[in-house]
Amino acid sequence: MNHTNQHTLLLVDDNFDNIELLEEILKAQGYNTLTALTGFDAIRLAVNQQPDLILLDIAMPVMDGMEVLEVLKSDQDTATIPVMFVTGIMENEKILRALQDGLVVDYISKPIIVSELQDKITAHIGDAAKKL
Repeated sequence: MNHTNQHTLLLVDDNFDNIELLEEILKAQGYNTLTALTGFDAIRLAVNQQPDLILLDIAMPVMDGMEVLEVLKSDQDTATIPVMFVTGIMENEKILRALQDGLVVDYISKPIIVSELQDKITAHIGDAAKKL
């Protein structure tokens, strides 16, 4: 596997331990990572850094993942960045609505299964690499 794929992922979670775990997993896979503990930081980083994919926690205080998603999708600078929900709470209704509306490309449940996370990331930002 190529460990210098240069894709940048934005990790958004209000729990620092979750961010640290995700960051460790993804850096080992060769991804560049940006981290945000709040929705406001996530939006600022998305606008300024233009990541290839955003892994967004739904359940956060002040500004939850759905609110962050609405802001990202309404801004032309961030509207095309793919977003994948990361959720510990099975908020099926919200997730299904976001998927149906094309606001998110996928979701992954906590606790995270590394192989599932890798497959889903590859599916959404690794398409070019698969076409030989």
